[in-house]
Amino acid sequence: MRKIVISDPGLREYGGHHPGMISALTNSELIAGDAIKLDVYCNNECDINFIETNRSKKNAIIEHFSTDFYLYFYQSCSISDLTPYINKLVKEYLDVLLKYQFSTQINQTIFLYHTLHWEHAMALACAISLFKKQTKNTFQYCIFLMYSPEKYSQNGLLDIKRYLNFKVAFNLLQKQHGVRLFAADEELRLSYKKMLNINIDIHPCGLLNYVGKNSKPIKDDFQQLKSNSAHTKRKKYSILLFTGDAKVNKGFLDLPSLLSEIISNLTIENLTITIQYTITNESEQLKSVDETLKGIACNDKRIVIVDRFWTHTELHDNFSNADIMLFNYCDKVYMEQSSGVLWLAAMHNLKMLFLTDTWLNREAERLNCEFQVVKRYEIVDKLNGYLVDCASNADIILRNEIEPKNSYRTTLLQDLSVWLDNIYKEK
Repeated sequence: MRKIVISDPGLREYGGHHPGMISALTNSELIAGDAIKLDVYCNNECDINFIETNRSKKNAIIEHFSTDFYLYFYQSCSISDLTPYINKLVKEYLDVLLKYQFSTQINQTIFLYHTLHWEHAMALACAISLFKKQTKNTFQYCIFLMYSPEKYSQNGLLDIKRYLNFKVAFNLLQKQHGVRLFAADEELRLSYKKMLNINIDIHPCGLLNYVGKNSKPIKDDFQQLKSNSAHTKRKKYSILLFTGDAKVNKGFLDLPSLLSEIISNLTIENLTITIQYTITNESEQLKSVDETLKGIACNDKRIVIVDRFWTHTELHDNFSNADIMLFNYCDKVYMEQSSGVLWLAAMHNLKMLFLTDTWLNREAERLNCEFQVVKRYEIVDKLNGYLVDCASNADIILRNEIEPKNSYRTTLLQDLSVWLDNIYKEK
């Protein structure tokens, strides 16, 4: 039986892209349909609710890593500074590989690593090299490139130390037998191609899979729903104001004032404003915002607050029912950093408003999305304008015809099962 093995020391809290990726995989047609078995090695402190929700006879969730994945993520360190950290992670990655050294189906087993910063890439490269020396075996290793090696200061200066760390680590990783690199987006592809002087493919973001063995791909259902709705007048409207981990750099602290301003000035009827988030740390600031948002929602039935992780079905249902998504991400952090939420909004053809100029609106343009970068004082007027457009349905047919003409969009948003099947066929 074909198998995918995930080694993710960052899979700990029940929020964000770490559990999101596993959810996308387990709901892909090949895995949900028993064609592929999934083994996931998570952190020892992984949320028990996540483990119980995703563990099954064919999908194993194994507590393994003790390394704090994000310990040095926001620090500027040299390779020598992190030697003890990297050595510990080398052993943990290697121990997982050694569990499969006597497998009779080596050619049917793929190791997939969807999140690697430079220090993790260095550790993984060493682990793969040691595994090869000790066992003489080579697996196929699919590496998803998620973080940009290029980070600039306010003065436009490149962080040279960080760039060189990425270059050394990923150059070592891509030289290992069986390793294939896949970039998360076009900017990353070009950045890593330039840094490593190799060709790199784009991988799908894995968001098209829908829960249920008998379900059609959500894109087909969604497009049919939009096409049908073009002939009927819309009666309900939905704004996604925030979704994902409650983070300062995603504008979470600004939500109370932003929400108050919007509900005081939007005049359209039958409107729902949804705010979904997971709080994964003990920050008093985040807790305070959580309480404030719930207080505002108690006095306005238009507001829906969801303070937990959305299942794969809930995620797509809410995005499919939404009309508009608002982004208020920090321009310093997200100038060169990608966002899975943006891809979700793009896949569901949401209209988008950006309060900052970042990677997100550049990617939205590449994906032929309808969006505007606006000032804070323009938000209400722009939301009203977009909602009027939604009411008229005049844009639906045009937007449905955009996707097939955009090869980048087609590649990025392809069904994950199709991509997985092709990876096996290429072995």
